Amino acid sequence: MSTEADQCQFLQLHLKLGSRAGAVNADTREIIAFEVFRNNERLCVAGLADFGVLTAILTWVARSPEELEPEDTSPDLFLHVGGLKDETHLNWTDTTIEVGDEIKIHVAEASAVDAPTSERRRDPAKDLEDKKSYVRRMAKELGWDIREP
Repeated sequence: MSTEADQCQFLQLHLKLGSRAGAVNADTREIIAFEVFRNNERLCVAGLADFGVLTAILTWVARSPEELEPEDTSPDLFLHVGGLKDETHLNWTDTTIEVGDEIKIHVAEASAVDAPTSERRRDPAKDLEDKKSYVRRMAKELGWDIREP
């Protein structure tokens, strides 16, 4: 028999904003950072000096029964903390989340942050090929003919 707690599947996201706007406090060179925790365990302190993009994304994916493998009955839950700086994609954490986990993201000023666990620089030539490939796939799906110059 399920309890009400078992039936309530939820994740909590706590957002506590720092006291200043902007990426860097010019007086102290403190960086606006995301301190990320799962069940009170620190996963990372992510941040960028100067300019860029910092993201924390919590994703839930529930597939239809036809798409699931027989042994796979639970939805997919993921946490990604990453960013973009000077056309380089940065990654601090990609982790699976379980129902009942508590995710806390504290937005704070920090004098130091963790180094990203991985970096991937944009490749304009590959990006162009990926776009062409996408257009070709969509044209085929729609029954269109493409004339390339």
